Amino acid sequence: MKPDAPREPLSDTMSDTACPAERAEQIFRESPYVALQRLKCRFQDGVLLIAGRVPSYYLKQVALSAVKDLDGVRSVDNLVEVSV
Repeated sequence: MKPDAPREPLSDTMSDTACPAERAEQIFRESPYVALQRLKCRFQDGVLLIAGRVPSYYLKQVALSAVKDLDGVRSVDNLVEVSV
């Protein structure tokens, strides 16, 4: 690839075998909500952990809804803090 060639969006190039934490963080990075773009994820034994801060309970719920149905995720531990 040439250095000046346009890059494809990561979501189009990410394989289906990527770790659920990587897929979740990609979903957050593509979100129009800036607060979600900063969330971090970890995945272990079928549990996706979401951590970070958002300014509202609504965005905490949006984060959960965005990733709860990812392949391989049995449950989500939503540790996102709301800073009101």
